[in-house]
Amino acid sequence: MLVKTQSKTIRSMRIPFKDNLIAMQSETVLDFFSCRDTEVLVSGPRNCAKSMAMWLRTLALHEKHPRLQSVVVRAEMKSISDTVIPQLFNKVFKYPPGSRKNPFELYGGINRPQHIQFSNGGRMTFGGMDDPGKVLGGEYDLIIYNQPERERREKAWLDLIGCGEGGRGGNWIVDGEPFFQIMGDANPDAKTHWLMGRVAQEMMRHIRFTHKDNPLLFYDDVWTTQGVNTREGLKKRFTGYMLRRMVYGEWCAAEGVVYNMFNNKELGLNHLKPVKRIDIPDYWKWYMSIDYGSNNPSVCQLWACDPNAQKHILFREAYMTGLHITQFLPYIQGTVGDESVQTIFGDHDSGHNDYLRDQGYHVTDAQKKNMKLIGIDKCKELLSEQDRVIINSNSLWHGPDPELDGKAQCTADEFPLYSYKEEDRKKGDHTDEEPLKKWDHGMDAFRNYVVGVENYVPYEFVYGSSSLRRG
Repeated sequence: MLVKTQSKTIRSMRIPFKDNLIAMQSETVLDFFSCRDTEVLVSGPRNCAKSMAMWLRTLALHEKHPRLQSVVVRAEMKSISDTVIPQLFNKVFKYPPGSRKNPFELYGGINRPQHIQFSNGGRMTFGGMDDPGKVLGGEYDLIIYNQPERERREKAWLDLIGCGEGGRGGNWIVDGEPFFQIMGDANPDAKTHWLMGRVAQEMMRHIRFTHKDNPLLFYDDVWTTQGVNTREGLKKRFTGYMLRRMVYGEWCAAEGVVYNMFNNKELGLNHLKPVKRIDIPDYWKWYMSIDYGSNNPSVCQLWACDPNAQKHILFREAYMTGLHITQFLPYIQGTVGDESVQTIFGDHDSGHNDYLRDQGYHVTDAQKKNMKLIGIDKCKELLSEQDRVIINSNSLWHGPDPELDGKAQCTADEFPLYSYKEEDRKKGDHTDEEPLKKWDHGMDAFRNYVVGVENYVPYEFVYGSSSLRRG
């Protein structure tokens, strides 16, 4: 069948889906499919089928509204090819990319997807907020932010709204008027996340999915065998706050969080802000701090500090796992960039420090381990005062490590996860207790920097220059 439009003929389409897809008909799903709020947040535990519901609704809207312009956004563009495209073609679409049976065409390919062009004139664009210029230049009827909990800047969400607010796309008509909607498909995070702030202020509709909304797990009011096994497996895999998030879908922070003042809006603290190089005065000094890892992430942080060591900005960082120090060296160089760095604060008693010295770098060993608790107290002191510590919300200069998908991928991600041991939390006094050795890679580098810069004595000129050699 052909439908005549003002500009050209549009071919009708019926998108073929996987044969094993089961109709989703829970009250939550039906509520989601019919919602007409401008801002919608869908969240829930692992395997609750919220992402599938998001895709099916999005594709249904493309079927219903010819020329619909949608954009699928993630915090990093690279993760589109690693997660979004495989999910669409492995779990949703019946035929692979390039098949003539598809009423659409994928441009850019699986590895570098740009957009899907539908046969009825609609388009689904893909973009990352690490390169916002390519996303914010369009006008959309529908925006889908995949995993918006990883977006630490509320401003990014507001910028996206500006691309469609007031029905600028003009292709989704509701009650005779152009309509626009932005949807977030999120895993639960800390309850202090800005998303929860918008929900609390009734600016955003929050639809909560549970495992009972997944027909593969719960069907005809009965748990399936797959459902029982899935939930039991998740309960064995997760404990504490992660159990509450990934099994029960609760938005909650880790219990006994070490730096519970971090970005705490209730305390009037805002540590996460976008920072550009022009924002940092030229007379400030630069330092680096490294926490080495192999199976665990290696973290390299570039800090800017005012001459009196009263204000500190984490401007740029690298956060990668599975790398030997020789493989991590290019990430160290990339983190330094063009800055003249006073010294690197490296792990205490680490042979990697000697390797960097052999490469011509100036390295200061971190304070001994018995300084750890003192260092944590100093970090708490700085974080408890407004604008003394700023974490650049765009600190990660390289693409995210795919091995860390679903885990902390930068220092900012670790703050709400870094917590005390459960048996120590019960005592109620953390003065003499050490945190768990988990989610602590950026935290260790942060602490080493804070302690190091306070005690640092400028070194002699190296190779005739007071700046760190970048190799």
